[in-house]
Amino acid sequence: MLLSGLGGNPGTAMPAEAGPTGRIARPPDVEESMTSIESSLDRLAGVAGRLNTETDALNLVIEAVERRLDSMNLGISYWDDALLEPEEDAGTGGDLRITRGWVLGYHKVGDEWRVAVKGVRVEEGYFENDLNCPYRNISTDKDPVPLLRASRSIRVQAAGRVQAVLDGLAERGRAYVATIGNAKKLVSE
Repeated sequence: MLLSGLGGNPGTAMPAEAGPTGRIARPPDVEESMTSIESSLDRLAGVAGRLNTETDALNLVIEAVERRLDSMNLGISYWDDALLEPEEDAGTGGDLRITRGWVLGYHKVGDEWRVAVKGVRVEEGYFENDLNCPYRNISTDKDPVPLLRASRSIRVQAAGRVQAVLDGLAERGRAYVATIGNAKKLVSE
């Protein structure tokens, strides 16, 4: 047993007494707790193995998306506005709410275009306490990092937002094409 070396007399600072076999004797309730803990750790080991396998598969999907985007030579940056791992700042209240989290996007990180995340700070409230005038300001709190280098929890949450980023990139690309078309018309007139 993994925990077989643990012993002691519960509720006291006295060490456990060795029994006739030389093993540390434990009360039955401690033995049951140890068995329960062993069982929980065994179940957790199974979950961890599956989680690691699935995370490796997710990483392959992220790499495939990056390769496809790289082959398109988009050169367009886009950030989704859905917060990943949102945490409300302590002390916010009243008409002001400050939340920190991460957003998923496609952006140049160093010299490469990458599917990335960046830390953001979101301020929400009402201008001059006017309930008819809500505002939301988003500012970068932490520099962008490739999604593949982000924590597992962020990568898993981001997986649900990849489609939104791809749709946002397509929309932004169409808008750029229209703007370029309008600029070309000005030159030809």
